[in-house]
Amino acid sequence: SRFFNLLQVNPPKEAGIFWDKNYFIGLFTDVGGNWPFIILKTNSYRDISPYVISWEGYMLDNLSPWLNIDVTGKNNYLLQSKFSSLIVSNKETRAIKNINGEVAFLYAYLDENTLLFARNKNTLDEVLIRLFSPKK
Repeated sequence: SRFFNLLQVNPPKEAGIFWDKNYFIGLFTDVGGNWPFIILKTNSYRDISPYVISWEGYMLDNLSPWLNIDVTGKNNYLLQSKFSSLIVSNKETRAIKNINGEVAFLYAYLDENTLLFARNKNTLDEVLIRLFSPKK
């Protein structure tokens, strides 16, 4: 997709037909700092899931520049780290944790058509509140 080409991100090519053309790059700010995030849309959760899992082997390397995650020097170990499953805000989440056991990178399906990539749980929580809270 054009989005992936612009960012020089390379998810599995076979997944291409399942990505929607809509996407969003945002920045969540709190007292801890500025936290970039990416939201991608898919037209088929069931079909794209295996490709997203296969992307895990190099996903952090692809997305770290855009999410401002330092994977150089002493943090290079993050690139070889395995994802683990956890529940965050009632969402099944896949995450890489740092040596302190804190989430360094995560992705989660917000619904069957929306995938979020972020640096921390607070960003996931805030995006969920803003996307799914009743509108006034």
